[in-house]
Amino acid sequence: MNLLIVDNNQQHRQQIVSMLKKEGYYVKTARHGKETLTFLHNEHFDGIISEIVMPVMDGFQLCRTVKLHDTLKGIPFIFLTNTFFDEEDERFALALGADLFLRDTEPEKVLPEIRNVLQHPKKPKEVLEEKVYLREYSARLKKKLDNILQMQVRDDSGNIIYEGTIEDIPERKKAEEQLRESEEKYRNIVELAPDGIVTMDLKGAITSCNTATLKLTGYSEDEVVGNHFSKLGFLRAKDLPKYIEIFSSIIRGNVPEPVEVAWNHKDGTAHLGEVHVSLMKKGGKTTGIQVITRDSTERKKAEEQLRESEEKYRNIVELAPDGIATVDLKGVITSCNTAFSKLTGFSKDELVGKHFTKLPTLRAKDLPKYVKMFSPIIKGKISGPIEFVWRHKDGSIRLGEAHASLMKKGGRIVGIQGVARDITERKKAEEMLRQSEEKYRSLVENLNVGVYRTTPGEKGRFIDVNQAFVKMLGYNNKEEMLKLKVSDIYMNPRDRIKFSEKIALKGFIKNEELHLRRKDGTPIITSDTSTPVYADGTLLYFDGISEDITERKKMEEALKESEEKYRSLVENSKDSIVIIDLKGNVQFANKATEELTGYTMKEGLHMNVRQITPLKYWPKSLAMLKKAITGDPVPYFESVIRRKDKTLVPVESGGQATFKDGKVVGIQVITRDITERKQAEEHIKQALKEKEVLLQEIHHRVKNNMQIIYSLLSLQSRHIEDDQLLEVFRDSQNRIKSMALVHEKLYQSEDLASINFKEYIKSLVNSLFRSCRADTDRIALEIDVEDVSLGSAYGVPCGLIINELVSNCVKHAFPENRRGKITIKLRQFKENEIELIVSDNGVGIPDSIDVRNTDSLGLRLVAILAEDQLNGKIRVDRDKGTEVSITFKVT
Repeated sequence: MNLLIVDNNQQHRQQIVSMLKKEGYYVKTARHGKETLTFLHNEHFDGIISEIVMPVMDGFQLCRTVKLHDTLKGIPFIFLTNTFFDEEDERFALALGADLFLRDTEPEKVLPEIRNVLQHPKKPKEVLEEKVYLREYSARLKKKLDNILQMQVRDDSGNIIYEGTIEDIPERKKAEEQLRESEEKYRNIVELAPDGIVTMDLKGAITSCNTATLKLTGYSEDEVVGNHFSKLGFLRAKDLPKYIEIFSSIIRGNVPEPVEVAWNHKDGTAHLGEVHVSLMKKGGKTTGIQVITRDSTERKKAEEQLRESEEKYRNIVELAPDGIATVDLKGVITSCNTAFSKLTGFSKDELVGKHFTKLPTLRAKDLPKYVKMFSPIIKGKISGPIEFVWRHKDGSIRLGEAHASLMKKGGRIVGIQGVARDITERKKAEEMLRQSEEKYRSLVENLNVGVYRTTPGEKGRFIDVNQAFVKMLGYNNKEEMLKLKVSDIYMNPRDRIKFSEKIALKGFIKNEELHLRRKDGTPIITSDTSTPVYADGTLLYFDGISEDITERKKMEEALKESEEKYRSLVENSKDSIVIIDLKGNVQFANKATEELTGYTMKEGLHMNVRQITPLKYWPKSLAMLKKAITGDPVPYFESVIRRKDKTLVPVESGGQATFKDGKVVGIQVITRDITERKQAEEHIKQALKEKEVLLQEIHHRVKNNMQIIYSLLSLQSRHIEDDQLLEVFRDSQNRIKSMALVHEKLYQSEDLASINFKEYIKSLVNSLFRSCRADTDRIALEIDVEDVSLGSAYGVPCGLIINELVSNCVKHAFPENRRGKITIKLRQFKENEIELIVSDNGVGIPDSIDVRNTDSLGLRLVAILAEDQLNGKIRVDRDKGTEVSITFKVT
């Protein structure tokens, strides 16, 4: 709990603070009533513990002010006093609305009572009306002063040795020393009293005054004591008639209620005060008048400020741009301002008095959420701002943000105050800003040039960098770079100082070349554009874009070297290099052009290319020139030029357009004398023709020789009666036939190097079927061969393999007149791999036969040809007949 301690006695105040803090209370202190009201206006307190006697505004005045205030009267008010008091003080304090009156005793006795009042606040009581209060207050004040005069004199053991007034001392001599001490104490109390105390005789002359009186008026004791009150310099002349009349009435025994007075301080400031008057008596006779004056200037100002503050608060609430509404603990709207009405579109009459769940502006689907939130709020569990949705009277959907706070009265929660603001446009703006920032961030992060922000100066550091900058300098991540000083990435850290000074001086730098270093130490050249950013005249940071131009600089250097080299190459080239304009006029020609055309450089410049091109070849040359004008490169083409001596020279020319500012402005033509090449080509053609005839004759003779061997074997087989031996002869004939067929196809082909294997297989298989006397009605043949060309190195082994496999199928795959099908497939896959498959759906090769190790010459021959000669792989599949697959690469 938050408690406010009010006491002008520092020692006493500190004792109370220490006692309460040990109990876990939060404590704040004030020195008098006026300071207390300021604190209460700005901060919430759960209890007030006050002394009675204090300057500016005492405890009685403070208690009555608090208990009359609508907002403050519920705060428990406790008197804890160690000043002069009696039973009437306690009665008077409770009549003013105080919740507890305690005498300063031991903490173990005081604390339980304080705790009980704070934990169980009482309902605010009626407070004494003003007239009764002023009368009682005056009596209490007088009583206190009288109590000071009504002394008890005690000995050293604490026994009362005298009790009575100072004027009535039957044992005066006996108590003389004690009385002297008591008078001294009285003088000190009066002298140190915070209120002004003045005594005057029955004629109105001032007989005494305390220090507080002199402070209140600013006058010295000599200027006050001894003077008639009407002659006092601080009283206003216009008020004197009223004061003289009051004085006369007092002398007649009519002591008035407390009187409000006004006076001018010696420094000219106006003051207001409250005066309590009492008669001074001696022996039952009136001997003078005692006047106690309390400066109420500050209290009056505080009361006026409080009134103005309350009025200002009402105006602020009503004129606030945000909607403000109050809700009681049941959820009923008890008030709302004009802005709240405008937010919803409904009038105050349509809102106030309704339960929030019945408000026409809330959507039904949102109510469960709001009901769930309401209960924790009234229990004090208030989180941050609450975003909510409502429907305006015009039907539009709005977004809002609400702040809730508890309303307390007498320390008890009595309701909730909510402040609502329409954030529909703000949300739209935030979303647009988010999208814009996301777009900007994405743009910066995805730029292929480095973007950075650094603090200025020699010790500048990176504030932010994009990923391209991190990558450009070879670091792993952004965080690694943010730990660096900017000078760390310079080859020469002094260059950072120069760069920083240059930006500050010029304000903007564009395309500044910097020599930096990557993380691994390798040098890098960048082109930086940077600008300084200021705020209120202070340089905050540099924003910049950095582009890696290391490769460009290398290219520029290489280009420079290349240009030098190009000039040398052009000048020393054996080919003619000419640059012509779009009309065909020569703009540049190298030395080789002079040798090719016979014209000197001077003669050749500004000649038109048509002048050296025979009419027969001009259309082709013109077409090529037109193509170059469109920007397309001109492939080399053959033509003829006419030299200066009229001789014709075969040439090969090509060219490409030359550009300026993106436009074609001319054509570069390279021309080469191909006289010797033409002669060589003609010689080669003649030699090739002769070789083709020779190669064709060789293939023809090889084929004829194999045909003779075939015929000899055929003649010999007619005299063989042994069927097994006859079969061997036929197999040999078929093998020779397959090889002879390859050479026959080669000398019939156009290129003499390869044959169309599809045609070859068809011819070979047909010949085998005839040789083996295969029944084509019983054994079907399927040939699926792609257009593949093979030379004799691959064609002969493949032909022999097909010969052996097809022969084997015809002889053994379909016994007992069984029907079936033989399939031959040849395809090329990947770039240079061939697959040959020969399969049948006959009885199949027994599992016991290994094609690499068998008595059958044909199957062993297949394995040898496939693996040794073709360097291929052979696979035999005996499922559903027999399938032999051979794959090999061709080179």
